[in-house]
Amino acid sequence: MQKEKIYTVQEMEEGVPRITIRGKWLHSIGIGNGTKLKYVEGRNMIILIKVPEKEAAKHEQCEKMNKLERQINFMKKENALAGGF
Repeated sequence: MQKEKIYTVQEMEEGVPRITIRGKWLHSIGIGNGTKLKYVEGRNMIILIKVPEKEAAKHEQCEKMNKLERQINFMKKENALAGGF
């Protein structure tokens, strides 16, 4: 039987709670530095699921595309304000 682990919100950053989870048990279940985790909403629970590498790469690529689209839109707005086409 696995020992129960209890974590506490240790600090707030600009009103946002921060939780730090650490332990050798993370390594033993395959979670290391840079591992992508997905949050799944539960009843009074925080559920973290390890994201498969392919899904993480796809998500990262989508985030980069969204960032580029925001930059392009910003540049278009600036150009329009400056009287450009």
